[in-house]
Amino acid sequence: MCGRFTLRSDGNALAQHFELDAALAAALPPARYNIAPTQTIPVIRWNADSGKRELVMQRWGLVPHWAKDRKPLPALFNARAETLATRPAFREALRARRCLIPADGFYEWKAVGKALTGTGPDMAAPRHPLDARPGWGPQEPQPGLRVKQPWFVHRPGDGLFAFAGLWEGETCTIITRTPTPQMAALHDRMPAIPTPGDYSAWLDPVRSRAEELLPLLDHPPELEIFPVRPLVNRAAADGPECVMRML
Repeated sequence: MCGRFTLRSDGNALAQHFELDAALAAALPPARYNIAPTQTIPVIRWNADSGKRELVMQRWGLVPHWAKDRKPLPALFNARAETLATRPAFREALRARRCLIPADGFYEWKAVGKALTGTGPDMAAPRHPLDARPGWGPQEPQPGLRVKQPWFVHRPGDGLFAFAGLWEGETCTIITRTPTPQMAALHDRMPAIPTPGDYSAWLDPVRSRAEELLPLLDHPPELEIFPVRPLVNRAAADGPECVMRML
């Protein structure tokens, strides 16, 4: 799955990597070190009117187009690639509303043992309701419970990449796929990361069949991983210390 990610790159780097209008990328918010679901994030889509890529801000957590009232529905932060073509929540979006979600790193959690205490320098902050969701690691170690160690995943050199995504209205979701052997050591899912050479094909409005779209998600890039402090368990934490390697 993908429950937290980073976007530290500036607007110029974003414009160059994604072939965007520099003026659009200049409006990019400041560097983010711990982006969480329900927050507003930059999304790249194809604008049929201009015939160009556009950068828009959308809420992370897709609400299906047929939902009349979003309140009773759980926000769909992730979408499994294997069921995009069949699930009603994603079927139409796969056909006509695909996007790229810029990132330069993401976090994953792995159970490493049992906690003996609940103390620690990063454990006193108020609990955020999203931090208790499965797979994101506990807000703080509890005696006798398994501890989930956060790991930071990024490209060598901290380069930009994109998650494949879908959008509906003002909302979006990140697509996940089966993990590479490297990522399988952390989790049974990983975000789908198309190659830069496949960005145009993924956004191409002429393409609409799953048979021609899903293979674009089968070429994940080389990634590097290292452990970071449990500070990132809190959605409120959003500074450079989040990505500091834990020695």
